[in-house]
Amino acid sequence: MDISSVELLTQTFDNMVVQGSYFVIIDLEGVDFVSSPAVGVLMGCRRRLIEKKGNLVLVGLSLHLREKLNLMGANRIFRYYNDVKTVLTDYRWEHDQMAQKMSLQVPANPGYVPAIRRLLSSVVLQKGYNRKDAFRIETIIDELANNAIEHGDHAERKFYIDFSLDRDKVELQVRNLTRGLDSSLAQQVKQKFENPVVDDDSIRGRGLALVKMLSSELRLDIDAQGTTVHVTKVRED
Repeated sequence: MDISSVELLTQTFDNMVVQGSYFVIIDLEGVDFVSSPAVGVLMGCRRRLIEKKGNLVLVGLSLHLREKLNLMGANRIFRYYNDVKTVLTDYRWEHDQMAQKMSLQVPANPGYVPAIRRLLSSVVLQKGYNRKDAFRIETIIDELANNAIEHGDHAERKFYIDFSLDRDKVELQVRNLTRGLDSSLAQQVKQKFENPVVDDDSIRGRGLALVKMLSSELRLDIDAQGTTVHVTKVRED
């Protein structure tokens, strides 16, 4: 992409803007040189697209080309991606509000809980949530996972986590197997869940009270197969 490409680049971008194409991927795989005038055109185009709430990103840069563009300051303007699939995933996250989802089956062993909470809080951070949100999610997961282990069917030796994340909120479901729970006992469990009593002389009930304080929404479902806690945590920033 040398100086002779400038006119064609300019015409191409003009046509895309007229057609309403405001999100552009420049695939530079196989390109080993981009001139300063060509970089200037790309920067100008990106500025126009940003004004129309669009964007322009670069894909498939070799290490050599990446270093050359960085010397021109391009890394302060453009986002680099390894492949088009990653760009599309980010696009759907940013503009289509598509949620990222994860389902885990976890051994009912407290030793696994620290790794699980760190995994999910790191996903929250990676997706742009602040550290306060990530810490609260980590705390919620820690409490609910340990409760699932303590109160689940020990013969099953596992519990389940469903995790959904979009730009506005985190939704979390923690389910354990509690087969044989009769309706009377199930009602008692629900009452304790909805109105946790904290004994000043005991640590019992403190975890659930903390989860309720940190959550935007909290719900408990009990059926013949098990107990599921549903949590929604709305993004704060």
